[in-house]
Amino acid sequence: MNARRSSTVFEKIHTGTLARGDADYLVLPDGRSINCRELLSLSAGLRGKVSAVAKDIRGNAGIMLKDPALYIPALIALWSLGKGAAVLDPSATDQKLRKLIEVAEIGFILEDLGDCAGASDIARISISRADSSLYGDLYGVENAIEDHVPAIFLFTSGSTGTPKCVPLSLSNIESNIDDFYGKIGVGASDCILSSSPVFYAHGLYNCLLSSLFLGAKSVYNGVLNLMNAENLISLANRFPGSVYHCTPQMMQILLLISGKTRQTLPKFKHVICGTNRLEPGLKSRFEKAFDCVVTQQYGMTETLFISVNLEKQIRAPESVGIPVACEIRIFDDFGNPLPQGAQGEIGVKSLSCFGSYYRQPEESAKSFRDGWFITGDRGCIDEDGYLSIVGRSKEIIKKGGFNINPHEISEVIMKDPRVMDTATISMPDRLYGEEIYSLFSGTAREEELMSLCRSSLPLSHIPKRILRLDKIPKTSTGKTALDELRKACAEILAGDENPASSKAVVNASAETKSGMGLN
Repeated sequence: MNARRSSTVFEKIHTGTLARGDADYLVLPDGRSINCRELLSLSAGLRGKVSAVAKDIRGNAGIMLKDPALYIPALIALWSLGKGAAVLDPSATDQKLRKLIEVAEIGFILEDLGDCAGASDIARISISRADSSLYGDLYGVENAIEDHVPAIFLFTSGSTGTPKCVPLSLSNIESNIDDFYGKIGVGASDCILSSSPVFYAHGLYNCLLSSLFLGAKSVYNGVLNLMNAENLISLANRFPGSVYHCTPQMMQILLLISGKTRQTLPKFKHVICGTNRLEPGLKSRFEKAFDCVVTQQYGMTETLFISVNLEKQIRAPESVGIPVACEIRIFDDFGNPLPQGAQGEIGVKSLSCFGSYYRQPEESAKSFRDGWFITGDRGCIDEDGYLSIVGRSKEIIKKGGFNINPHEISEVIMKDPRVMDTATISMPDRLYGEEIYSLFSGTAREEELMSLCRSSLPLSHIPKRILRLDKIPKTSTGKTALDELRKACAEILAGDENPASSKAVVNASAETKSGMGLN
């Protein structure tokens, strides 16, 4: 390993965590807590184990963990060795895992999954909080990762089906957290509550990493669904004044529970909503039920927090607010800046953005222009500098906070040789924001295609329905005509409600909502 200068950000994190001693750093879904001394002790043991096993392995590290309490110790251990860490979905299929390993140049993986299938040819290091040998004392900081090199790698879905790898440095993260939480008045004395998957940026960054950099406490409920919503209310009551990062779909679930629970509804310090567009009606209903103000924020994996709506909730409840230590500009389809009030594609320039995807020059060229990240979202900026989102240029489906690439689903369906053509789209859904529908032409049986999807895809990616059409509509350039496809899908669904009006052949999937968690 090349010699590295010590990281001032890492030193600050380590010193601050060490000073907190017996203070909790994380509260788990069952209410048990882990203090800062245990965090550093586990980090020390992990550092020793990783160093012994991976010292001669080239490449970055991967962390593929189910235990939320292991993420921060694993990151601290890897950073102390000068290693960047790619955060992997523990439910990823073998095919997807291999793609992630390739694009992030991963040389070994830390896992707590036991006998994990897939990519068996890569070195793996098994870790567990139950292993007493993984505890030690981490007082010195040696060979810490540099502030401006990749410390974390996160993934977003590419338009071609190849994942895009987003590098983030410690300085990217620190500047963004300081700016965002400083603007809303959250610091070391606060508690951040989350119910998103920890391997997604919304759960890892908004909760665990934010708490680590602020010196605050993390409270993790587990991925929110109807079955554990009562537990989240209980945790929020145990830690009153929590800062709760949520999605519109989580708000829907909590509204359903609020009228049925016997518990007192919690008093949040902040409810911060992101990932999907928040309808004003849902916002007002939630605020009335929980006697709070919902603060909207806008962010992306590539840029972290972009904006927050602090002062204009009543006059412009649909706005995602003003910039957070960044510039926001609206561009036309040719890359020219547009005047105030005009709608176009949103570009962001920020110190919190690394400036490219990780060694993916072609993907970087599509999204980064002269220091601007082109988000793929469309919006406009009003006379007060407040941003509103009006649509999305990219096709990524956002179901319950999960970012789902429709091409991954279509690739699975096309494995059936009787399928002539297929496309996957989103349709509005009251609970999940967007729901997945796949349409195809050919002679395949719908139930067999659904079975194929269930055996090949994560639960979050399974279409609600697979529908047969005579042909998939195309534009004049040969691309799938998404608007026509959504119209056809809507007509079929309307026909389901009135069978006499429809001759479409469709297949309803088994209900997945009760078992699927929400990010």
